[in-house]
Amino acid sequence: MQTKSEIQKRVRTYITNKGLRIAGEDFERPWGGFFLTDDVDTDTFLDLFFAREAVQLRSDGKKISPKLLVVLPEMRLSWQYHDRRAEMHKVIRGPVAYSLSITNDLSDPVTYYADALVEIPQGTRHRLIGLNEWGLVAEVWQHVIPSHPSDEADNHRLQDDFKRT
Repeated sequence: MQTKSEIQKRVRTYITNKGLRIAGEDFERPWGGFFLTDDVDTDTFLDLFFAREAVQLRSDGKKISPKLLVVLPEMRLSWQYHDRRAEMHKVIRGPVAYSLSITNDLSDPVTYYADALVEIPQGTRHRLIGLNEWGLVAEVWQHVIPSHPSDEADNHRLQDDFKRT
């Protein structure tokens, strides 16, 4: 099994080989980590990972915040929701699972495979779950209040395996 730092290095190489510039990364998360891509590469990011959705994402004129999530095997992100953003996820390497619900009640996870699109409307409760292998997910934030873009403070955690609620 690969270590977290080996996976981080592998994904960093994957990103740069795709022609994307890394603006930041955080692998201090207990569930894995993430890479932020440079805003100047947003169009390239959309073309690479959201080709079918790119026209819709560009046409609404709202800021899009691209990110690549790495979820380790058997790890779960928080059961959470956001007031100021919707999210769109594309599974790059899977399978991974998601729980999605319009209520606070945790739903049964559904498995998604590479190239699957997961749309998470504003306010929808959601959780990304790693399965037997590490997963890679491209994510865009769709800010619903342009004058007050979403940020980490917009994470409303309902349940968290790491006591971060």
